[in-house]
Amino acid sequence: MTRPLFMLAATLATAASAEPRRATLAVLPIVAEGAETHVDTLVEWEASAALAASGRYAVYHPKQVRELMVGEGLDPKAALTASEAQRLVDGLGVERGVWARLTHAGAGYRLSGAVYGAAGGARPFSVMLPDGSAASIERGAEELAAAVDALWQQHLPPPAVPAVYRSNLVDPKGWARCLERLNALPTSLDHPGVVSAGTLDDLVASCRLAAQRNPAHPATASALALALATAGDDVGAARLVEQLRQEGEALPLWWLARFWLSARYGAGDDGLAVLDAAVKQHPEQLLFAALRAELLEAQGRPTAALEAARAYQALAPGASTPLSLTARALAAVGRHAEATARARE
Repeated sequence: MTRPLFMLAATLATAASAEPRRATLAVLPIVAEGAETHVDTLVEWEASAALAASGRYAVYHPKQVRELMVGEGLDPKAALTASEAQRLVDGLGVERGVWARLTHAGAGYRLSGAVYGAAGGARPFSVMLPDGSAASIERGAEELAAAVDALWQQHLPPPAVPAVYRSNLVDPKGWARCLERLNALPTSLDHPGVVSAGTLDDLVASCRLAAQRNPAHPATASALALALATAGDDVGAARLVEQLRQEGEALPLWWLARFWLSARYGAGDDGLAVLDAAVKQHPEQLLFAALRAELLEAQGRPTAALEAARAYQALAPGASTPLSLTARALAAVGRHAEATARARE
C-alpha cells in the first residue's frame, strides 16, 4: 500500500557524517481539553526544543508538524485520539512520536499521553502541573522529553529545556498567544498561502506584546522579528535580527526571520546561504533542511534538490517525508522510472 506522502525535504549529510545518526522525532500538537489555556502550546514548543537540544534526535519543528497534519486532512487544533496519533506517527515514518493531552485538574493540569515507536511499542506518561507558571511549563516539557528517552534508552540524563527558553519568562500567556498565531502561518515553500492584513496585524501585535513583557526571553524577540518580516516590515525585522545575533543563533525562529529577509530581497543565493548556515548550526532541526531542499527545487536545480533528498534519507531512512521531493527531482532530471518507483514506496 502506498504510504502517505508529505512535502518535506532534506538536510546536508556532510555536516553530520561523523556523528551518530539522530533518531527522527515529532511532537504532535498538544490540545487542552475543556477551557482554553496557554499551557498546551508552551509545553509542546519547549518539549520539542529540549529534545532537539539533547542532540539525540532530528526533530520536526512544531510548524512543520501542523502543516503535515493539514496536508493529511487533520485539524491541528482538534485533540487527536490515541489511534489517530499512532497512525500519524506511522504515516510520518518517524522513529519516535509524542502524543499528549492536557486536562484541567483543580487549579493545575494533568499532562498525559504516550510515546510511540515506528516499529511498535508505546510508553505512557502522566505528570501533574500545579499551575500555568513558567516553572510548571518547563517541568511538563522536561517530563515529556524524558519519557521519549525512557522508552528506548533507560540510562541517559533527561533532556532539559535549553537555557535560552528558560530565561525569565514572566508572561507565559502572552508568549503562547504569539506562538499560536505563528503556528497558523504557512512555512513550507511548497504550499504558500495568502494571509490577510488583519491576521498579520494581529500576529505582529501579539508578538510585540510578548517581547515587551518578556524582555529577558530572547525567543520572544526572535518571534517578533519573524512576524515583522512576514508582515513586510523589513527595516524593523532586520534591526531585531542584528540586535539578537549573539543569542539568536541558538534560536530557530531567529534563523527563520533571517531567511525570509534574505530570500525575499537578497541576491540569488542569499537565502540558500542562510539555510546552509542554519543547517550547520542546527542539524537537529529538520525545518531548515526542508526549506533548503524546497528552495533548491524552486530555483530549478533538481540535481541539487535530489542530492538533498537523498542526504535526508541517509539521515532518516524510515521517514516518508522526502519521498515526494525525491520523486519530483528524479522526474525533473529525466529518470521517470525511478521517480515512479519512489512515489510508490
